[in-house]
Amino acid sequence: MDQTKRDNQISTEFEANYNKLDKWMLNALKKEHRPAFSSLLRELTGKNPTIKRHYQFLQDMGDIRNFVTHSRKSDGVGLAVPTQKTLDEFRRITDLIVDPPLLLAQAVTNLKIHSFQDSLSFALSEMQRNDFSQLVVKDSKEVHRLITREGIAKWLESNIEDDVVSITETTIEQVLSCEDIQSCRFVPRACSIFEGLEAFIDPKRRIQALILTHSGNAREKPLGLLTAYDIARIALVYF
Repeated sequence: MDQTKRDNQISTEFEANYNKLDKWMLNALKKEHRPAFSSLLRELTGKNPTIKRHYQFLQDMGDIRNFVTHSRKSDGVGLAVPTQKTLDEFRRITDLIVDPPLLLAQAVTNLKIHSFQDSLSFALSEMQRNDFSQLVVKDSKEVHRLITREGIAKWLESNIEDDVVSITETTIEQVLSCEDIQSCRFVPRACSIFEGLEAFIDPKRRIQALILTHSGNAREKPLGLLTAYDIARIALVYF
């Protein structure tokens, strides 16, 4: 393929990808008229974490598209021709926006839900055997929560003066009083990995895990769990 045909093909594929993203943004915002590409990006920056993260790159793609489209000559090549690398990156980001991977696909899904009536010794045994730092528990109000190594340590510290502490006679319910109820956050099963990353980063609270349920309600059956380690692993792959 000669250079002119190659440039023409890349330009055509670039425009097609631009139109794909433009159409998705129009549908996402339910626009009846057709605002400028840059206006759509600005409006979605606060709503879509991928657009927010790649905002300047996408703005640049809009500028390049104008050069590609409005300066094309009879041979189909304009004053600007994107490089293959630029096209590939534009496609990658567009696909992440239009069809983002779901967080549930990255989560631990074979969760065992523990009862508040289970003994602390049983919980510790489960943690040690599976190398878990937390377990999912349903409390007496039918709300799902976490019991963590940190919470257990706080409970032990608060009972150390009793001299004798029986982890066999102690129930998970007793330990839950030392757990931070906001140590986990519930998100819906349709949550994307990018929404999950945003949910995990909260300057006002220290989140140790995300729990996925059907609609993000703490009373619903947990479908998956992700820890800080899992979130860091995902971030390394996608950012």
